[in-house]
Amino acid sequence: QASELGALGAVRLRAWVPTMLKSPDRKEYATHNYERLLVQAQAEADYFRAHPNLSTLWKSEQAGTRALVQILHKEYVANLNKTWRPKTMSKISAKMLDARIQRAMI
Repeated sequence: QASELGALGAVRLRAWVPTMLKSPDRKEYATHNYERLLVQAQAEADYFRAHPNLSTLWKSEQAGTRALVQILHKEYVANLNKTWRPKTMSKISAKMLDARIQRAMI
């Protein structure tokens, strides 16, 4: 199953990131996704600021959705550079070589 996930682009995280993703209570947020995300972001900030131990993590960007996104982005780019990029560059190089050969034969 792990190899299937890797084939789909899954990235293994090497860290734990605390988040607070409680959904807003009001029903209209179910249909207004952008507004719901803004409300959730504010609720998460309020939550972490209210807890002294978690506040330090929040201020140093080691907690919260923003920290999770940063870690995911870093790991995903590293994964692309190890897997997708080399394969893609070799395919592009092969196509360019083929195009040069075809042009030289004209």
